[in-house]
Amino acid sequence: MPKYIDKKDLLKMYFGMFAIRAFEEKVGREYPNGQMRTPTHLGIGQEAVAVGVLHSRDKEDVIFSHHRCHNHYLAAGGSREKLFAELLGKASGCSGGRGGSVHLVSREQGFFRILSNTWAISGFSYWGRFCQEKIEKTGNFHSFFWRCRF
Repeated sequence: MPKYIDKKDLLKMYFGMFAIRAFEEKVGREYPNGQMRTPTHLGIGQEAVAVGVLHSRDKEDVIFSHHRCHNHYLAAGGSREKLFAELLGKASGCSGGRGGSVHLVSREQGFFRILSNTWAISGFSYWGRFCQEKIEKTGNFHSFFWRCRF
């Protein structure tokens, strides 16, 4: 990754933050209608962290998140349509309509939402030393606020 961010990347990051904010605000407006059968934790105001951390991500990297995970999923390149379908409990959602907002998973994005980040990520990190298949390509994986190299 370059030590600087060029204008093209800055604009991409800005529009990414804008799109994430617009999505979260839409969810905030729609949630009271009662169609979403999942507890929903919005991440309004946290868009820059998600976009900034995931800007340096390689596509093979694995991402772990917490209960305010919409921003992270979208910043990782996840589909707004699939996420909204997930919040509505539809089979076309990114977790097949079974995870909802609280247990969002997208294997195609390498995205996992887990309850106890510290222990699970530590276990994954330890496991990663022995599992060379996916991690060997980049030598690292991202988690919010942690980037580990093997």
